[in-house]
Amino acid sequence: MPGRYKEGTVHWEESRQRWRAFVSVDGRRYSKRFLSRDEALAWTQKMRLAAHDGSFVAPSAISLGEWLIKWLGTYKKPTVKPLTYERYLFTANKALPLAGISLQKLTPTMLQELYNAMTPDCAKKLHVLLHGAIQKAWELGMVRKNVVTFVKPPRVIRQEKGIFTSEELKKMMELAESDPRLKPYALFLLVAINTGMRRGELLGLRWCDVDLEERTLFIRQQVQTLSGGTLIIDTPKTAAGKRKISIPTKVYQKLKEAKAALPAIDEEEHDLVFLNRAGTPVRPEAIEKMWKYLMSKSGLPYRNFHCLRHTHATLLLANGIPIIEVSRRLGHSSVTQTLDMYGHAIPCYDKTIAEKIDAIYN
Repeated sequence: MPGRYKEGTVHWEESRQRWRAFVSVDGRRYSKRFLSRDEALAWTQKMRLAAHDGSFVAPSAISLGEWLIKWLGTYKKPTVKPLTYERYLFTANKALPLAGISLQKLTPTMLQELYNAMTPDCAKKLHVLLHGAIQKAWELGMVRKNVVTFVKPPRVIRQEKGIFTSEELKKMMELAESDPRLKPYALFLLVAINTGMRRGELLGLRWCDVDLEERTLFIRQQVQTLSGGTLIIDTPKTAAGKRKISIPTKVYQKLKEAKAALPAIDEEEHDLVFLNRAGTPVRPEAIEKMWKYLMSKSGLPYRNFHCLRHTHATLLLANGIPIIEVSRRLGHSSVTQTLDMYGHAIPCYDKTIAEKIDAIYN
């Protein structure tokens, strides 16, 4: 019986033709079989040393796939928005080729080969997710180290964001106001162009969030679609997403006209600014369909709806609006995020700086 063998001993098992070593760590006994006695003794010494210096990790058969499911459900789902969680699940599925690999046997080479078979953007997203998952496993003592830190994902080359010119925006609005199919969305497009709001934020805008007296909009919620088509209304993803933004005169006038034309409604049922003909919330898919029709009808090179937001930010910066104000308007978590995305649009003031220096020292 194994119980009669002392701590750190090895013995020969005739039936298996193997040397078996025993060692105890934190009150738990571990054993392993080897072909030679020297290998068995070396293992016991290695285990004792690991227990002494705190680097010991209890053997575990949990696979990468099993751990990702547990990590996402236990540590991420309670802390993120439903749509963000769905995106995490989608990204985690990219690790399927390694899902059956033991978490403790995962190597940097395995990860590098997986990344190499992906697009740079996809590999980067998976790398970030895996780093978080394995880091938590390390913190819990499940692995000796975070192997993801030894892998370098492919470099993502930031593509220049397509934007619209002022003439193109004008053409879009003229078409929206004249085409019967687009006319119900004319106000939606006008607000989008002049505020840089995200699609979900526009769909979640309520009349109680519209302050016509101050000519401002309060962004407090957003409409999103989960997998399966479930429509949800949720708060913005970050604290910075909850914000107040000013509106220009034309937007103010159109919103004022739209509010004056409203029939009597039960505000407790819905107070949304943008509704479909049935008087229910507009689905994001309807906006996508409208946008494709608009792009086709206008004859403009196709750019997605989100490019209206990029255009708004770029034009503001190009016209000298301070980046911190643009960042607040967009609802970015930091000015750094805005600078990384739109820094190229900031005019060069080097000549002006030289003139200012002349004035200072003259």
